[in-house]
Amino acid sequence: MLRIEIREGQIPPAREEAVERCLKEGGVAVFPTETFYGLGGDPHSSGLAARIAALKERSRDKALPLLAAGGEAAAAAVYFLHEEEERQWRRLAAALWPGPLTLVAWARPGLAPGVLAGDGSVGVRVPGLALARRLAHLCGGLLLATSANRRGGAAPVTAEVAVAALAGSIDLLVDGGPTPGGLPSTVLRVDGGRPRLLREGAVSRESITEVLGFPPLG
Repeated sequence: MLRIEIREGQIPPAREEAVERCLKEGGVAVFPTETFYGLGGDPHSSGLAARIAALKERSRDKALPLLAAGGEAAAAAVYFLHEEEERQWRRLAAALWPGPLTLVAWARPGLAPGVLAGDGSVGVRVPGLALARRLAHLCGGLLLATSANRRGGAAPVTAEVAVAALAGSIDLLVDGGPTPGGLPSTVLRVDGGRPRLLREGAVSRESITEVLGFPPLG
């Protein structure tokens, strides 16, 4: 396992090439986000989603969310059937990204099997932690990221707990020290009508209502 110790919130420049190579070769990574430690890698890598599903002991038909290096990288991962969908997406993104809000829309082609939901949608967000955005950049703009715990376990706030829970089946550990924890990201489906709140988390329903001018469904 390649272990990278983070200094001053950044990957040491001398180690960045090794991190990028590991991710692009399909390595499974554990890394910090602004809430918990995440588990993921390059979403274009075939077989990665299946490895992560096995590690987490979860169904392979359950979608895996993405972190994006920035707003344009996030928007490039999805497409919209109606202009209103795109307007809502961009208003929410401008107001609440970077941050713990996952927006769900129809996925563009190119992502590996196992990343998408059964209906062809995908969830994506721009994380508040600059380190996580940098890791997404090293993957070409998008980083597959789910919580680094097995099914039923608590989401970890330290690298040591994450690695221990996953039985050492990790190719890359980016150790950024303890994360704050708290609530997971809020998940919102944007589909042209009133967006549907799939999970309320760190971003409140009230914050979404303030941005859109009306409350989401759910």
